Amino acid sequence: REVFSDYADLVQKFGGASESREEIVVGESIYDLQISTLHDRNHLPTGRLIVLHEITERKQAEQAWVQSQTRFEKIFHVCPLPIAITEIETGKMLDINDAWLSMMGYARDEVVGSCAADLGFWSKSSIRQKMIEILNRDGFVRNFEVIGTRKNGNEFAALLSVEKIEMDGRQVL
Repeated sequence: REVFSDYADLVQKFGGASESREEIVVGESIYDLQISTLHDRNHLPTGRLIVLHEITERKQAEQAWVQSQTRFEKIFHVCPLPIAITEIETGKMLDINDAWLSMMGYARDEVVGSCAADLGFWSKSSIRQKMIEILNRDGFVRNFEVIGTRKNGNEFAALLSVEKIEMDGRQVL
């Protein structure tokens, strides 16, 4: 379909460039524009190759993903319930919200990158192993009773609920 009735604006904008690539908006559509100079056997310019690829749907999907990620981060960090995101295999803490930090008595930099077991969270390592067995069997864990340990050494009873999710190409809780 005809996108431009007059290429004068493009020629004026990119007239001196031998190679150029950028995104342009035409009406409600977004295009990836690539301009290359064509040369003959003697390397003299003979014309230009202009390629337009419509990327409107991809750009809209990217924008929707960014908005979704922003909503998740806001909800995660302001939720009054303690939440931690950990690697399934290692127990490495990838992210925690403020409620978790407050309940456990840690600063964020003490926790991110550490394992809950190294922090002394699990009163018994067998408790986490049992939770992972249920997770692998059922795909989720609901209201799993645990005894955890805060930074100050005080133990507390809690109910854990977890599901597997993929984040950055790895399985996490």
